[in-house]
Amino acid sequence: MKSLNFKEKMVVCICWLITLFMCSSGGYKFTQESLSALELVNIIGVSLIFFGISLAPKMFFTPIKQLFSTTYKLDTLVNDKLQQSIVISGFLISMFALLAEVM
Repeated sequence: MKSLNFKEKMVVCICWLITLFMCSSGGYKFTQESLSALELVNIIGVSLIFFGISLAPKMFFTPIKQLFSTTYKLDTLVNDKLQQSIVISGFLISMFALLAEVM
């Protein structure tokens, strides 16, 4: 985190706080109130998406055209494949939960 400027550190902290708040409120609602298991799975999936996005804070301050360029390599806090797999797994978990609720 030494190579991040103040704005990027704030993005990481905010995304981690959102992730922590979502997981804790989802866990509380699941144990104390009547939150269904599929809704808890959906909350965990969205939390994974926020956590994965927080591992690439430079993405928030890079122009969109540059992000979609084939030559641009996004700097992440961890290995690129790990960050991408966290975001994709969160997306897949959320889609599974949404499709299971619909059916």
